[in-house]
Amino acid sequence: MPLKNYLPFCYKFSLLVFLSLWVCQANSQQTYTDSLLQVIEKSKDQSERFSALVDLSRTMSPKNQDSARSLLQAASLMLHNQNDVNLSRYYNSWGLYYWYCRKFDSAIDQYAKVFKLPETDALLPNLAEAANNLGTLLNRKGNTDSAGKLLQEALRIDKKMNHLEGIAKTNYDLGLFYYRQDKFELSLRYLLESLEYHEMVQDSFRLGHALNVLGNIYGSLNDTTKALETYKRAEQLAKAIGEEDMENTLINNIFSLLIGDKTSFDLALSYGEKAMSYTEENQDVDFIIAVLSNFGWLYETHGETDKALAYYRMARTYENQKNTKPSHLAGLYFLMGNLHKNIHNYDSARFYHNKSLAIGKAIKSKRYQWQNLSGLSSLDSLQGNYLQALAKYQESIALRDSIWELDNKNRIAELQIIYETDKKAAENIALKESNVLKEKVITNQQRLLVFGIAAIMFFALFLINLLLARRRLKLYNNRLEEKNKEILQKQNEINRYNQDLLIQREQLITLNQTKDKFFSIISHDLRGPFSGLINLLDLVINEFDTMSRDEKKAMLSTMHRSSVNTYNLLVNLLEWSQAQQGMLSCKPVETRIAYVLQDALHVLSSRIEAKNHTIVNHIPEELSINCDPDLTKSILINLINNAIKFTAKQGLIELYSEMEKDQVRIYIRDNGIGIKQANVQELFNLGAEVKRKGTDGELGTGLGLVMVKNFVEMQHGSISVESEEGKGSLFMFTLPLSPR
Repeated sequence: MPLKNYLPFCYKFSLLVFLSLWVCQANSQQTYTDSLLQVIEKSKDQSERFSALVDLSRTMSPKNQDSARSLLQAASLMLHNQNDVNLSRYYNSWGLYYWYCRKFDSAIDQYAKVFKLPETDALLPNLAEAANNLGTLLNRKGNTDSAGKLLQEALRIDKKMNHLEGIAKTNYDLGLFYYRQDKFELSLRYLLESLEYHEMVQDSFRLGHALNVLGNIYGSLNDTTKALETYKRAEQLAKAIGEEDMENTLINNIFSLLIGDKTSFDLALSYGEKAMSYTEENQDVDFIIAVLSNFGWLYETHGETDKALAYYRMARTYENQKNTKPSHLAGLYFLMGNLHKNIHNYDSARFYHNKSLAIGKAIKSKRYQWQNLSGLSSLDSLQGNYLQALAKYQESIALRDSIWELDNKNRIAELQIIYETDKKAAENIALKESNVLKEKVITNQQRLLVFGIAAIMFFALFLINLLLARRRLKLYNNRLEEKNKEILQKQNEINRYNQDLLIQREQLITLNQTKDKFFSIISHDLRGPFSGLINLLDLVINEFDTMSRDEKKAMLSTMHRSSVNTYNLLVNLLEWSQAQQGMLSCKPVETRIAYVLQDALHVLSSRIEAKNHTIVNHIPEELSINCDPDLTKSILINLINNAIKFTAKQGLIELYSEMEKDQVRIYIRDNGIGIKQANVQELFNLGAEVKRKGTDGELGTGLGLVMVKNFVEMQHGSISVESEEGKGSLFMFTLPLSPR
């Protein structure tokens, strides 16, 4: 018999003997495996035998990779005549085999082959499997962009097929994908949806894993109550289905969660003892280090430092074990460094902080670097090395700020993804509604066409009834006109709907810019100065007696400048927030501008004196305009404050006015550092980022000029600027002379 049709006899015989022995050990799959073996042994259909070999290999891959490989090699002898569905399942099975062998690059190559086949409805299940697994593998390798797109593609295919198991699994994988990127809101969306589908298909195993990740997210969001409820639900599920590994992972997660709650010491200890009993049976080094470190942390938080140190030392005995995760050791050393510092063993504390810092640098963990530099700065301060303490403190603050900035960017990116997802969903709904409407229109047109043809045939067959036919034709034409009117009316409704969507889109863009600016100010510009001020106050309080007079004066000067900047930021933020919420109204009255200017200069007098500026006021005292005094005062304070900020000491600031028909133009000129031409056009744009420091290091918010423009326009005025870098700036705005 031809080789291309049948397996070689010896190879087939040995394969069947081996499979029979394996089947005897797999009682839970006896019936399914027997049926596959019968097909392999007895079927004369090459395609059936090929499919049976591939399917049997998939059942063996998790625990018996050698057998799985033998089966796939046997299937490869029949590869040349197989259809695309069989080929795609064959490639997926090789990918599964390589995955369990931890040969991830080879697995990626196999899954990629599936996408080279033409997409058909019959191929969709295998395409969804390949997309899901390939996305998960690429995420492991750090290729998050491609991974996310593939997982979304898998979800699209699963939903197209209404494949509930696939929808459940892919939603879980997407939730895990976004969780590992700290995009918790997106992760929650997909995980909560996966819970619903896992419950529908009664997949308790994957439901337990989804609940575990969900508990981790609630823990990361500091929602201890929800995290504990979710973990316990998953723990009960793991017990019910006999999943010991899952149960022990959940026990340790609950243990870690309860450590921070001083009122739950006994409960935390009981969960810790359960986790410890598992370590005696299991040789997972990372799990053992985590449990021992948690015990040390638990006793440390309750003041039992001797017990804490003993557990930390026990954890250290596993530090040289093979395949120990560096991040676990970095965490252990950081905890030991803090403990030794608290019990005044400064040399040991420095030793462990340096070890943790070295690992943090090696694995590129900014968080470990920041925490350990902060600890080393504290040690230097305690030992009187203030210059070294300050240097490490500044380095740790820079790392912390970069982490906050990255978190902020990730949050903005997450919100953008949510916006795009919601927008796409809305567009899909609109498209479906449009398609339904079009189908109705087409159906009506087809009906009208049928009616017209019937009328013509009736007219031809019954010439005698010509008059009646004409009347009927007229009736049909009237109906057609009514239908056309209905169609035109529907089209007009669609056009109005599209216009509404465009308006809403513009409004949403503006709201997003406002939201992003607000988030940026709250998360960085406002939190950063307060944090720095608190840390400086702590340093002064702790080291007051050991600091020189000049050092104290320098610290107080820094704190004063930080306080002034923060105060200005809060004032601008409050006024801007009121304007955005419509709480600020314009109430114009007849006002002498000289009085408003006098109040503004009084507010800024200390800043003018500090920089020894000369203020020259050419505005006539008798000049009266129709304006809101409070809004105008805020405009003058912000513009003069900008002139003070960006003009070096002993500078010149001039104020003068010019009459123009029914309005007055007010000018504020300085001889400061000026503005780059590229930035001039963006000064009044909320979305632009043109913030820079003043001549004495004063910080800006990027909000003042936006608010000034808003206040000027509220009074029916306009504002503009002329500036050249190095030659000063001229800001000018108009206000009406009489009521409008």
